[in-house]
Amino acid sequence: MIQTIQSVCTIPIEFKTEIENLSFMTGAKGYYSPRKDKIVINKDLEDLQTAKTLIHEYAHSILHKETDKNQSQREIEAESLAFVICDHFGIDTSEYSFGYIASYANKDYSELKSILVNIQSKAHEMIELIEPVFKENLHMLEKENQYITPGEMEELNHDIVLKIASVMEQYKEVMSDSNITTSDIHETIDQEISNLLTDNKEYKVQDHLYQNNEVYHVALHSACYDAFMNEEFDPKQSWFMDHSIERRNYEQFEKIASPLLTNSAYYMKYGTPNYMDLNIEIIGDNRLAMAHNYVLNGDVMADPDVEFTVDKKNRMLYPQTYQQDSLQYFERVDGDSIRARELNHFMHEWLTNVVDQKYKVQTIYTEDKELSIKENPNTVRSFCKQNGIGMMAPKLKELEK
Repeated sequence: MIQTIQSVCTIPIEFKTEIENLSFMTGAKGYYSPRKDKIVINKDLEDLQTAKTLIHEYAHSILHKETDKNQSQREIEAESLAFVICDHFGIDTSEYSFGYIASYANKDYSELKSILVNIQSKAHEMIELIEPVFKENLHMLEKENQYITPGEMEELNHDIVLKIASVMEQYKEVMSDSNITTSDIHETIDQEISNLLTDNKEYKVQDHLYQNNEVYHVALHSACYDAFMNEEFDPKQSWFMDHSIERRNYEQFEKIASPLLTNSAYYMKYGTPNYMDLNIEIIGDNRLAMAHNYVLNGDVMADPDVEFTVDKKNRMLYPQTYQQDSLQYFERVDGDSIRARELNHFMHEWLTNVVDQKYKVQTIYTEDKELSIKENPNTVRSFCKQNGIGMMAPKLKELEK
């Protein structure tokens, strides 16, 4: 909301400390100066109070540039207008506004009612002005904290990478100088990306993300750096997908449990000495679960259990939920960038450990049969080899042991 008012307001808005503006020493939160036609806000306020104060002073600037109304009426009008606007956008100021308005109205409710009727049309006019900008800012804020998949990154940035690679061609000869450091190259690329995004309105979303989303910033910068430094860079390459942890996790999972990706099996159990068994199963269309389990008081406990989706076409693995029953902990990614990043890295470590800890297939369930190393070891070994996971099949010596 603060950003929105700054965008729609046509007069200067200044943020000052008490030292910079002595009027704030008396407790004032902000003011509108009709003579200078500017708004000044106490810089030391918390965000919520800043928003409330800014809207109040913005209302003054709309209503009272030229007026002969007394202070009481001006304050009632400004706070009433601010209350309606705040309420429309989900900011509750009733506890403050009602008392504030009543104190200036001297409990003359007939005067108050007359003023509020006049405020109604102005509020409608201002909300129509503010709402489109507010919604766009809100969308940007949500996007800023949203998990952006590698596929979405590709769609957002593929042409940007190509444009930066083209622009950077002018630096090829200069950058070959032995005095030019890697840091210099990175700085130049960063500046060119910033220039491109800032100068082109079509990249408004990308510009906001580049400034405010660290994961996005690093990914875009890395792609542009790679395009500049790699002479064999393929313009048709899906850089963001090819270099993603989601792709690496899919490839790791494929080496461990490809029958579950091809629907040749719907459940597989793995075991290794000194560790809990590992269970992986299909639980829905392109949705699987991977878990270590133990039994406590007759209940099966997850330690942990992760559900994930797979994008077979683009070869991506996307964790969705994490459950750890011993800690009574459960979380969903739900588009949260931090959770997605943490769970992606957890899955990478877990899948790596499955191989390092020498887990081997113990049981396989297909649509028409159950295969077990106890009952039919050679069939299990054969199934694994036929489905490209021969390394997960128990060796004959292990079976004999």
